[in-house]
Amino acid sequence: MPINLDDNRADLIVKIDKIIDQKLPAKDAVLIKEFLLQYYLGVSSYDLRSKSILDLYGALISHWHFIFQRLPGQAKLRVYNPQLEQHGWQSTHTVIEVAHDNKPFLLDSLRLALSKLDINIHLIIHAEGVRFVRDEAGKILQVLPLDFNNKAKNKYTNAIQEAPIYMEIDRQKDGASIEKICAELNKVLEDVDIIVKDWPAMVANLNNVCHALETQNNNEVITFLHWLEDNHFTFIGYVEYEYLVDKKNNTILQYVAGSGLGVLSDARQYNLTRELSKMDPSAREQYLNNERLLLGKTDTMASVHRPAYTDFITIKIFNEQDKPARLVRFVGLYTSAAYNEMLDSIPFIRKKIERVFKLAKFPKNSHDGKALAHIIETLPRDEIFQAADVEIFDFAIGILHLQERQRLRLFMRRDVFGRYFSCLVFVPREVFSSQLRKDIQQILLKELQGQSVTFDSKFSESVLARIHYIVRIDPNAEINYDAKILEEKIIEAARTWGDDLKDALDAHWGEEKTNDLFKKYGNAFPVSYREIFSARSAIIDIEHIENLKNYDDSHLEMSLYRPIEETEESFRFKLFRNSKAIPLSD
Repeated sequence: MPINLDDNRADLIVKIDKIIDQKLPAKDAVLIKEFLLQYYLGVSSYDLRSKSILDLYGALISHWHFIFQRLPGQAKLRVYNPQLEQHGWQSTHTVIEVAHDNKPFLLDSLRLALSKLDINIHLIIHAEGVRFVRDEAGKILQVLPLDFNNKAKNKYTNAIQEAPIYMEIDRQKDGASIEKICAELNKVLEDVDIIVKDWPAMVANLNNVCHALETQNNNEVITFLHWLEDNHFTFIGYVEYEYLVDKKNNTILQYVAGSGLGVLSDARQYNLTRELSKMDPSAREQYLNNERLLLGKTDTMASVHRPAYTDFITIKIFNEQDKPARLVRFVGLYTSAAYNEMLDSIPFIRKKIERVFKLAKFPKNSHDGKALAHIIETLPRDEIFQAADVEIFDFAIGILHLQERQRLRLFMRRDVFGRYFSCLVFVPREVFSSQLRKDIQQILLKELQGQSVTFDSKFSESVLARIHYIVRIDPNAEINYDAKILEEKIIEAARTWGDDLKDALDAHWGEEKTNDLFKKYGNAFPVSYREIFSARSAIIDIEHIENLKNYDDSHLEMSLYRPIEETEESFRFKLFRNSKAIPLSD
């Protein structure tokens, strides 16, 4: 039976509790009733009220049977369509059940995988941190209560903290779809396991790198690496390369066997040798110059935590001849703390901002200096991490020169490794629309030979909206583009009937009168008019309307005209009168 809206969570638990007593043996009921108290704890009352008592009971018992036997460290996953005859309960959705040790990133990563498959989630039950005592075969002997505390910890040294997860997703009609979901989710579980397992080793390697840099006068780089460790970076992979010279006397980066950790572990397949001679010259320069630290984006989407391309932190270790000898790379994602922290408190980055101000050549405490500081602080944080000093300078100065003017501007740069274009588009807020955003996106994809694109829109107190596009490209493709021509195409796509009207007014009456008339008529013409008549036609109508001011309300103005598409035997006319509408007669 449906649940009444006035039932609260405690009432629902009591009702399910009674069903357990009625249907299950007393020995099983004791365990399951304790599990029940924790199972639905994190589910909203709204979601609970949308289910029948029998459906809630069925989900609980089904999941209990699935997790009842599990060995430590074992990941169990089941995706199925519950049928009453086969499973003893039913659901209109496809059900996912997970039994797993409680680990970071688990739920977020599963949701991320389903989102990539374009599958909607209708319900999530995440009994995070529930503690089970299991026997040697992995069967549950005891469910520790919610009020379990450290005082009783010694009594339950073999208790395992687990994370049973239950999801209801869009109904999958065939076995192939279910198998695909299973494959994707199992890969996610494997990634989570290997990342969590290798996390201590990755952090240890970070500290080893810092120790190696201590003798090379790299204090700012060392401080930055320790800053990453302090909850500013989620480490998901690590690898090392050596700088070697091949038989053709070309410098190569050779993978160091056994160095891979996390998603870059030796169990995974990836490029073992990188030939610098085959890289784009700008990318090759990054590996050969004297800079100790390289920051950038990979071309791989993260499989854990959140939907984003992974970031890389690359450190070059130099030999006694001051030549790069070893390269270590961490991959992962910057945390929210890294994106929200003020730039002047981020090691290494603060030095980059100081160099940008030197390029600007005006003091930080001047009017322009304060404006520039605000602009840099509010630029997309990934741009600050990855763009070169001069690129940040060009972006910031260009935005400063906009000076809140109602005009469209495009600022763009190509990733030094050739993986993407970063495009900042500023659009007057009154012009911005979802359709315009899509139109700009299509222009960028076409003109830059993009393979995919992501965007992020930002609105503030400014009269301009900002759209940040990342256009992914083939690193090996030769792409010829002109940023100015590209901007002009975007401006043309953003043009409105109102823009045409203002230009027509200016051409007809000049700037001084145009400003007054545009304030009066800029939004005066309805959509139905703008769909039929051009802005040039509106100029003639405005003349007739303005002429009415010279007469009393009984005066009529008339416009006789023939559209170019009409024959000479026909014409049309418009009537204008002040204050009152003209009634139409038969």
